[in-house]
Amino acid sequence: MIRTVIDACILAGTIRRHMVLLFAHEGLLKPVWSPRILQETQRAIPKTLKASDMDKSILTSHAKTVCDLIVESFPEAQREPQPITLPAPLPDPDDEHVLQLALSAGASVIVTENLRDFPKKALSSTGVRALNTDHFLSELAEQTPDAAQRVMANLIQIIDNPVFDEAACLARLKQVGLKRLAKTLSA
Repeated sequence: MIRTVIDACILAGTIRRHMVLLFAHEGLLKPVWSPRILQETQRAIPKTLKASDMDKSILTSHAKTVCDLIVESFPEAQREPQPITLPAPLPDPDDEHVLQLALSAGASVIVTENLRDFPKKALSSTGVRALNTDHFLSELAEQTPDAAQRVMANLIQIIDNPVFDEAACLARLKQVGLKRLAKTLSA
């Protein structure tokens, strides 16, 4: 099982969050996040839903509920990063806590859409890889196709909409940038 730091940009997006956490429920990864990552997630969720017709107070309440459910589902995932001197600075010092968390938790992967903030050169001596969601989940799906199919079936069940079938799920995955994963799941 791969110990994996899940960045706030992943947890804030509904489909990405569901897919990563469903893969975790299948036992294919062990998620890790910090209270700070969850705070960033809680602030970001309303921004991801800005096109909805929900007012600000409902969006704020929804974001808190989502973060509470994340913690409830994976209570062992939350950890405080240890202050570790990094071998090389990151382009954005505000992201250093994510790498410190990965190193102190023994994670080998950071899943993030902000790969430019975790350049290979800065990570090269740490043993930690930064991967985007599509790359990471498609790797897992290729290694465990039966589990990946269960994940997709579970997502369809969670969405609980008669028009959200397998074809609609694959289309939605492509729409949110999980094209490689959708291709793997449709094979």
